Amino acid sequence: MPKFSIVLLAAGGSQRMGRSKPLLPWGNTTLLENRIQNLQLLQHPITLILGYQAKRILPIIQDNSVNVLVHSNWKQGMGSSIAFAVQSLMLQPQQTDGVLFTTIDQPFVDVNYLNLLLAQFHPQQKQIIVSRSDKGWTGIPALFDKEYFQELSQILGDEGAKVVIKKHQSHVKYCSAGKKLVDMDTPESYQKLLKQLTPNSDH
Repeated sequence: MPKFSIVLLAAGGSQRMGRSKPLLPWGNTTLLENRIQNLQLLQHPITLILGYQAKRILPIIQDNSVNVLVHSNWKQGMGSSIAFAVQSLMLQPQQTDGVLFTTIDQPFVDVNYLNLLLAQFHPQQKQIIVSRSDKGWTGIPALFDKEYFQELSQILGDEGAKVVIKKHQSHVKYCSAGKKLVDMDTPESYQKLLKQLTPNSDH
């Protein structure tokens, strides 16, 4: 069985949301706790990347099995958070075959979909497996073979890992995620998704 490292990206400033996304109520818990519980079902090591309002968020993380890193330069964008995470992975002694990047604001990306994505991975084939929505959008969750760790550790800005994906297009596979990739950037989109979670709620 391949060994994966999971990176949960939650460092962003949530400017359009107007409040910290990880602390948003979701079901009986917070969005962050929900995502961690979901990812733990995969039974691979999890690294959580915090930045914006990290001091407010840290107290709600009760599980010591999650490796929490605070990225002081989170304002430089998702690319810098990805690089920061991979730099940490490269320093860890345990072997990993690849890294799965996920984000805090895709609450309907569930363990069934992530297992489907992971099942497409074959070690030592330089694979990059990227999610594709029913509307043709592509991106995170995305899985990278360890072959790309050096490149990922050097990316900058807010483009995320797209620069690496574009460079190695011949090694890219796409995993169909249907409607699961909907994310939340505004209070309106959050309320809409919350109603999908609890259809009879008055939230």
